[in-house]
Amino acid sequence: MSISFYILSQVPTFNFTIENIYKIKNLNEISNTTIVEYNDQNSHMTNILNKFQFKNYLDLWKLICGNTEDCKVIKDNHLIYRDHNHVSSYLANSIINDFKSLISDIYK
Repeated sequence: MSISFYILSQVPTFNFTIENIYKIKNLNEISNTTIVEYNDQNSHMTNILNKFQFKNYLDLWKLICGNTEDCKVIKDNHLIYRDHNHVSSYLANSIINDFKSLISDIYK
């Protein structure tokens, strides 16, 4: 019996604290790390995965941010983070089907 597993990338983080978020007038002005910074933060894992030609890697940037250069703390008029690195229930519910699909693929 072979075992399948996936490695998840780090969740993109935002540069704010929950205490400060209530002082901000326009939440769309909060921007997380850019895609370049995010890739730099994950480069050690990417290098290892490439070295061993590991294909089962879920890039959370693409899942959360799409094909953008940076993410916003607001998506579809909803707050997507509870704090700098914990996603909101709105975001969790909006990406749950991606994880269900991934889990069903693992157990095929």
